[in-house]
Amino acid sequence: MHPPHFEAYVSGRKLLWKPEVRTYSRKNPMPRFYFHIRRGDEVTQDPEGSELASAAQARQEAILSAREILSQRVLNGEPIDGDAFEITRADGTIVSTLSFRSVLDLR
Repeated sequence: MHPPHFEAYVSGRKLLWKPEVRTYSRKNPMPRFYFHIRRGDEVTQDPEGSELASAAQARQEAILSAREILSQRVLNGEPIDGDAFEITRADGTIVSTLSFRSVLDLR
């Protein structure tokens, strides 16, 4: 049996995402990632985090979340530049940084 995959079309291009196949249990729990928002020198901490299979999946989640946040800001007439997600593991290690502006297609 082949692992599941997901297809999406963005700007007319077909994207294919195949999740990593891993087994999680109480002894081997799924990792927790935190999505802190940095604006200049200020950081708003994500107190709960999310259990996700990998850092790549956490980055995908951050992209979707940034787009959602930006869409609300545009609707409210608020500035959209300057914020970034700092994606960290439970131990505080930053695994990725994603500027909100980078998720926009400004062509």
